[in-house]
Amino acid sequence: MKRATRPGPMNYKEARTASEVLRALFTIAEQKRIYQKTLAKEIGVYYQTIQKYRMGHSSPDILTVEAMANALGYELTIRKKENDPEPL
Repeated sequence: MKRATRPGPMNYKEARTASEVLRALFTIAEQKRIYQKTLAKEIGVYYQTIQKYRMGHSSPDILTVEAMANALGYELTIRKKENDPEPL
């Protein structure tokens, strides 16, 4: 199976936001009664990998988060913040 790797260190705000997204995805999975083993098989990772994400011992990369969302019937969306200046 393909092993997900973390791209590099994140700052506190990014880590907090990433964990909020994961927490939401795991809540959705629980509500839909989708087990961790089923989710792991659906996205092509080991069950233990999903366990590590759930326990906070490891963080998935963005492609894995997107695959998890898709497997649960959701998609990731990026939108501009209100009152945020345009990039240079």
